[in-house]
Amino acid sequence: VETTSGDVYSATHVILTVSLGALQGTVSDDADAPLRFVPPLPDDKVAGINGMVMAYYCKITCVFEENFWGTDQVLFLSRNDTGDIPWVMNLDVVYPGSKTLQFHVAYDDAIRYERMGLDETTENVVEMLKIYLDTSDVPTPLDVTVTTWGLDPLFNGSYSDWPLGFYEDDFLAFQSPVEDKLYFAGEATTAPWYGFLHGSFVAAERAVDEIYAGYGFEPTYYYYYYYYGSYSHP
Repeated sequence: VETTSGDVYSATHVILTVSLGALQGTVSDDADAPLRFVPPLPDDKVAGINGMVMAYYCKITCVFEENFWGTDQVLFLSRNDTGDIPWVMNLDVVYPGSKTLQFHVAYDDAIRYERMGLDETTENVVEMLKIYLDTSDVPTPLDVTVTTWGLDPLFNGSYSDWPLGFYEDDFLAFQSPVEDKLYFAGEATTAPWYGFLHGSFVAAERAVDEIYAGYGFEPTYYYYYYYYGSYSHP
Protein backbone atom coordinates (compact mmCIF):
# COMPACT_ATOMS: atom_id res chain seq x y z
CA VAL A 1 0.00 0.00 0.00
CA GLU A 2 1.45 3.36 -1.04
CA THR A 3 0.06 6.60 0.38
CA THR A 4 -0.05 10.02 -1.24
CA SER A 5 2.77 11.11 1.05
CA GLY A 6 4.98 8.35 -0.35
CA ASP A 7 4.87 5.99 2.61
CA VAL A 8 4.82 2.31 1.64
CA TYR A 9 3.33 -0.50 3.77
CA SER A 10 3.79 -4.16 2.91
CA ALA A 11 1.62 -7.01 4.17
CA THR A 12 0.54 -10.51 3.25
CA HIS A 13 -3.13 -9.48 3.40
CA VAL A 14 -4.95 -6.16 3.30
CA ILE A 15 -8.47 -5.43 4.54
CA LEU A 16 -9.97 -2.39 2.82
CA THR A 17 -12.69 -0.53 4.75
CA VAL A 18 -12.99 2.57 2.57
CA SER A 19 -16.51 4.00 2.43
CA LEU A 20 -18.50 2.93 -0.62
CA GLY A 21 -19.03 6.58 -1.52
CA ALA A 22 -15.30 7.23 -1.53
CA LEU A 23 -14.63 3.98 -3.38
CA GLN A 24 -17.10 4.67 -6.18
CA GLY A 25 -15.73 6.74 -8.99
CA THR A 26 -12.17 6.29 -7.74
CA VAL A 27 -11.80 2.76 -9.08
CA SER A 28 -9.48 3.84 -11.85
CA ASP A 29 -6.03 3.38 -13.34
CA ASP A 30 -5.74 7.17 -13.67
CA ALA A 31 -2.54 8.31 -11.96
CA ASP A 32 -4.40 11.29 -10.50
CA ALA A 33 -7.25 9.25 -9.01
CA PRO A 34 -7.49 9.58 -5.19
CA LEU A 35 -7.63 5.79 -4.88
CA ARG A 36 -5.93 3.58 -7.43
CA PHE A 37 -5.47 -0.18 -7.71
CA VAL A 38 -2.45 -1.64 -9.49
CA PRO A 39 -3.24 -3.91 -11.21
CA PRO A 40 -6.85 -2.74 -11.72
CA LEU A 41 -9.67 -4.54 -9.94
CA PRO A 42 -11.57 -7.21 -11.91
CA ASP A 43 -14.41 -5.89 -14.06
CA ASP A 44 -17.12 -7.73 -12.09
CA LYS A 45 -15.87 -6.20 -8.83
CA VAL A 46 -15.84 -2.70 -10.31
CA ALA A 47 -19.38 -3.27 -11.57
CA GLY A 48 -20.44 -4.47 -8.11
CA ILE A 49 -18.89 -1.44 -6.41
CA ASN A 50 -20.51 1.01 -8.80
CA GLY A 51 -23.82 -0.88 -8.76
CA MET A 52 -24.62 0.07 -5.17
CA VAL A 53 -25.65 3.60 -4.23
CA MET A 54 -24.95 5.97 -1.39
CA ALA A 55 -28.03 7.35 0.37
CA TYR A 56 -28.20 10.87 1.73
CA TYR A 57 -29.46 11.53 5.24
CA CYS A 58 -29.06 14.77 7.17
CA LYS A 59 -29.60 15.35 10.90
CA ILE A 60 -30.18 18.87 12.19
CA THR A 61 -29.65 18.99 15.96
CA CYS A 62 -31.00 22.03 17.82
CA VAL A 63 -30.37 22.86 21.48
CA PHE A 64 -32.85 25.24 23.14
CA GLU A 65 -32.83 27.12 26.42
CA GLU A 66 -35.85 25.17 27.61
CA ASN A 67 -38.20 22.38 26.53
CA PHE A 68 -41.36 24.01 25.20
CA TRP A 69 -42.60 21.08 23.07
CA GLY A 70 -43.51 18.41 25.62
CA THR A 71 -42.67 14.75 26.14
CA ASP A 72 -43.64 13.06 22.85
CA GLN A 73 -40.60 11.19 21.59
CA VAL A 74 -41.48 11.94 17.94
CA LEU A 75 -42.99 15.34 17.24
CA PHE A 76 -44.28 14.91 13.73
CA LEU A 77 -43.95 12.36 10.98
CA SER A 78 -44.53 13.34 7.33
CA ARG A 79 -47.12 16.02 8.04
CA ASN A 80 -47.90 17.96 4.87
CA ASP A 81 -47.98 21.29 6.68
CA THR A 82 -44.53 21.03 8.28
CA GLY A 83 -42.54 21.42 5.09
CA ASP A 84 -39.66 19.28 3.88
CA ILE A 85 -38.51 17.80 7.21
CA PRO A 86 -40.53 14.60 7.67
CA TRP A 87 -39.86 13.84 11.32
CA VAL A 88 -38.30 15.18 14.50
CA MET A 89 -36.94 13.24 17.46
CA ASN A 90 -37.28 14.65 20.96
CA LEU A 91 -33.86 13.94 22.45
CA ASP A 92 -34.99 15.47 25.73
CA VAL A 93 -36.84 12.18 26.30
CA VAL A 94 -33.80 10.06 25.49
CA TYR A 95 -31.37 12.35 27.30
CA PRO A 96 -33.39 14.18 29.99
CA GLY A 97 -32.32 17.77 30.44
CA SER A 98 -30.67 18.04 27.04
CA LYS A 99 -33.46 20.33 25.75
CA THR A 100 -32.65 19.12 22.27
CA LEU A 101 -34.63 18.36 19.12
CA GLN A 102 -33.17 16.48 16.16
CA PHE A 103 -34.68 17.03 12.71
CA HIS A 104 -34.22 14.26 10.12
CA VAL A 105 -34.08 14.84 6.37
CA ALA A 106 -33.37 12.34 3.57
CA TYR A 107 -32.43 12.13 -0.11
CA ASP A 108 -32.60 15.34 -2.18
CA ASP A 109 -33.74 17.42 0.77
CA ALA A 110 -30.77 16.15 2.78
CA ILE A 111 -28.40 17.30 0.05
CA ARG A 112 -30.08 20.70 0.03
CA TYR A 113 -29.84 21.14 3.80
CA GLU A 114 -26.19 20.11 3.80
CA ARG A 115 -25.47 22.96 1.39
CA MET A 116 -27.83 25.44 3.02
CA GLY A 117 -26.49 28.20 5.23
CA LEU A 118 -26.91 27.73 8.98
CA ASP A 119 -29.06 30.86 9.34
CA GLU A 120 -31.55 29.67 6.71
CA THR A 121 -31.65 26.20 8.25
CA THR A 122 -32.39 27.70 11.66
CA GLU A 123 -35.19 29.84 10.21
CA ASN A 124 -36.78 26.80 8.54
CA VAL A 125 -36.65 24.76 11.74
CA VAL A 126 -38.26 27.54 13.78
CA GLU A 127 -41.04 28.03 11.21
CA MET A 128 -41.83 24.29 11.17
CA LEU A 129 -42.09 24.24 14.95
CA LYS A 130 -44.44 27.22 14.86
CA ILE A 131 -46.73 25.31 12.49
CA TYR A 132 -46.60 22.07 14.46
CA LEU A 133 -47.09 23.68 17.88
CA ASP A 134 -49.58 26.22 16.53
CA THR A 135 -47.82 29.14 18.15
CA SER A 136 -45.74 32.11 17.06
CA ASP A 137 -43.69 31.95 20.25
CA VAL A 138 -40.81 29.66 19.25
CA PRO A 139 -37.35 30.81 20.38
CA THR A 140 -34.21 30.67 18.29
CA PRO A 141 -32.05 27.63 19.19
CA LEU A 142 -28.95 28.24 21.27
CA ASP A 143 -26.96 25.92 19.03
CA VAL A 144 -27.57 24.22 15.67
CA THR A 145 -25.44 21.41 14.20
CA VAL A 146 -25.95 19.94 10.73
CA THR A 147 -24.35 16.69 9.55
CA THR A 148 -22.60 16.90 6.17
CA TRP A 149 -21.68 13.32 5.25
CA GLY A 150 -22.55 13.97 1.61
CA LEU A 151 -20.00 16.78 1.39
CA ASP A 152 -17.21 14.78 3.02
CA PRO A 153 -14.96 13.33 0.25
CA LEU A 154 -14.14 10.41 2.53
CA PHE A 155 -17.81 9.34 2.47
CA ASN A 156 -19.78 11.12 -0.31
CA GLY A 157 -23.03 10.09 1.33
CA SER A 158 -24.46 8.85 4.60
CA TYR A 159 -24.75 5.08 4.12
CA SER A 160 -24.91 2.45 1.39
CA ASP A 161 -28.11 1.16 -0.16
CA TRP A 162 -29.20 -1.51 -2.63
CA PRO A 163 -30.93 -0.03 -5.69
CA LEU A 164 -33.36 -1.85 -7.94
CA GLY A 165 -31.47 -4.04 -10.39
CA PHE A 166 -28.60 -4.76 -7.99
CA TYR A 167 -28.51 -8.52 -7.43
CA GLU A 168 -26.82 -10.96 -5.08
CA ASP A 169 -24.18 -11.88 -7.67
CA ASP A 170 -23.24 -8.20 -7.97
CA PHE A 171 -22.98 -7.95 -4.20
CA LEU A 172 -20.81 -11.06 -3.88
CA ALA A 173 -18.51 -9.75 -6.62
CA PHE A 174 -18.06 -6.55 -4.61
CA GLN A 175 -17.62 -8.38 -1.31
CA SER A 176 -15.27 -11.17 -2.42
CA PRO A 177 -11.47 -10.95 -1.95
CA VAL A 178 -9.03 -10.39 -4.80
CA GLU A 179 -6.44 -13.15 -5.20
CA ASP A 180 -6.73 -13.96 -1.48
CA LYS A 181 -4.73 -10.81 -0.73
CA LEU A 182 -7.12 -7.86 -0.83
CA TYR A 183 -10.25 -8.20 1.32
CA PHE A 184 -13.21 -5.83 1.41
CA ALA A 185 -15.07 -4.85 4.58
CA GLY A 186 -17.20 -1.91 5.75
CA GLU A 187 -20.97 -1.64 6.19
CA ALA A 188 -21.61 -1.75 2.42
CA THR A 189 -20.27 -5.32 2.27
CA THR A 190 -22.81 -6.81 4.70
CA ALA A 191 -26.04 -8.12 3.22
CA PRO A 192 -28.28 -7.97 6.31
CA TRP A 193 -26.84 -4.80 7.89
CA TYR A 194 -25.64 -2.54 5.10
CA GLY A 195 -26.22 1.07 6.08
CA PHE A 196 -25.72 0.39 9.80
CA LEU A 197 -22.74 0.78 12.13
CA HIS A 198 -23.22 -2.83 13.24
CA GLY A 199 -22.61 -3.84 9.62
CA SER A 200 -19.08 -2.43 9.82
CA PHE A 201 -18.31 -4.62 12.81
CA VAL A 202 -19.59 -7.87 11.36
CA ALA A 203 -17.99 -7.11 7.98
CA ALA A 204 -14.63 -6.91 9.70
CA GLU A 205 -15.35 -10.25 11.40
CA ARG A 206 -16.19 -11.76 8.02
CA ALA A 207 -13.03 -10.42 6.34
CA VAL A 208 -10.83 -11.80 9.14
CA ASP A 209 -12.63 -15.14 8.85
CA GLU A 210 -11.83 -15.24 5.13
CA ILE A 211 -8.14 -14.74 5.87
CA TYR A 212 -8.16 -17.36 8.65
CA ALA A 213 -9.94 -19.83 6.38
CA GLY A 214 -7.05 -19.58 3.94
CA TYR A 215 -4.77 -20.94 6.68
CA GLY A 216 -7.07 -23.82 7.54
CA PHE A 217 -8.82 -22.31 10.54
CA GLU A 218 -12.52 -22.95 11.10
CA PRO A 219 -14.52 -19.79 10.31
CA THR A 220 -16.88 -18.32 12.88
CA TYR A 221 -20.66 -18.26 12.46
CA TYR A 222 -20.39 -14.85 10.74
CA TYR A 223 -18.63 -16.45 7.79
CA TYR A 224 -21.34 -19.03 7.25
CA TYR A 225 -24.10 -16.48 7.64
CA TYR A 226 -22.79 -14.17 4.96
CA TYR A 227 -21.99 -16.89 2.48
CA TYR A 228 -24.78 -19.39 3.06
CA GLY A 229 -27.56 -17.42 4.77
CA SER A 230 -27.44 -19.55 7.91
CA TYR A 231 -25.20 -20.08 10.92
CA SER A 232 -24.14 -23.57 9.86
CA HIS A 233 -22.50 -24.92 6.76
CA PRO A 234 -25.02 -26.54 4.36
